[in-house]
Amino acid sequence: MSVDRNLTTPYVWNWTLNMQHAFTANLSLETAYVGNRGTNLTGIRDINQPPVGSDYSALCNTDPNCDQDQRPFNGKFNYLSNIFQMGNVYRSNYNGLQVTLNARNYHGLSMVAGYTYSHASDDVGANWDFGYGAGLPQDSTHVEREYANSDFDIRHRLTVSLTYAIHGKGGFGQMREGWEINSIITLESPQYWGPIDLGTDASGTGPLPVSPPANSPIRWSFYRAGTTSLGNPADFKSRRGVGIPFFAGGDPNMPTGCTASALAEDGGTAGAETASLNSFGCYVSGNSVMMAPPLGQFGNMGRNMFQDTGFRNFDFSVGKNFHFGETKRLQFRAEFFNIFNHPNFANPYGGQNGFGLNDPSVQPFGCGCATPDVAAANPVIGSGGSRATQLGLKFTF
Repeated sequence: MSVDRNLTTPYVWNWTLNMQHAFTANLSLETAYVGNRGTNLTGIRDINQPPVGSDYSALCNTDPNCDQDQRPFNGKFNYLSNIFQMGNVYRSNYNGLQVTLNARNYHGLSMVAGYTYSHASDDVGANWDFGYGAGLPQDSTHVEREYANSDFDIRHRLTVSLTYAIHGKGGFGQMREGWEINSIITLESPQYWGPIDLGTDASGTGPLPVSPPANSPIRWSFYRAGTTSLGNPADFKSRRGVGIPFFAGGDPNMPTGCTASALAEDGGTAGAETASLNSFGCYVSGNSVMMAPPLGQFGNMGRNMFQDTGFRNFDFSVGKNFHFGETKRLQFRAEFFNIFNHPNFANPYGGQNGFGLNDPSVQPFGCGCATPDVAAANPVIGSGGSRATQLGLKFTF
């Protein structure tokens, strides 16, 4: 591990333009444009990464140590393999439109409704996972190629939080007054994820000295079936409870789109992509196929090309208030988290609910195989689990 001798302090520019308008004394609208840009952000890369395809070069036919021999610093430090260096290698960018509607006791209704339309981009979202290798760039000599949709990019997000005090009338035991209903509605468009292959070393960039063992992270090739054109990312949207269909090399049931794309990439004659297909297999969904890159090369995929299934949650509660004089109040609440029991599934990897099911060298790949709360080891109710009911009694004095 090393640090760039020219390491400087990262900085982030923030800017916002905000407008507010009050329709009445109790109803107002706020609209804001929010942006920020991170520059010279710190990140880690392997400055001693062997060149692409070192495992598959002609030299390797006679030299079992070819990976080490081709590392850039091998001449000076032949006792070092990976040399991880922290430097100012990353950047980030965010632009968002934020609209908020506030109603304060508007005929008994109090509400905050917020909508955000935004786009977040960066070079890495999983730098905390460096110890296992997933936080490293695919190509340490071209870190800028990692720039893509952020793990945390949510294009559309709508939240509605409301309390409605039902108009009551006096009666026996205050049973006809003091009722209120509350809800929190959260709707989010899908977050992004993509493959991080730590198992095949199809590119020939070598292993990492980590535990458990892993190879340098690479991305695969993604084709429209039977061609070398880029596939449709919508075909590989994460699946609820199951992985994307996989066909091992040599499987007689493998769709012809895989072999046809491999041959097309090889120029019509079986070559490096066909060899990779035979060794590592192929994923197929819709009219798109994904396979390991041609042996000794990087694939054609960018980072975070695919989407998960989004997030929807509706919490609801009913409350009854009893008043005793001017200073004492008793409140009974019945709360229902995810009242409709709508199933939410975690992102296969990226974002705040990553589950590590985005390594194509291991099945199931692309599976939303857990609810967000389980995937994130988060026991808080209302964070994506099944319906939960909670009863509460509160005395205020």
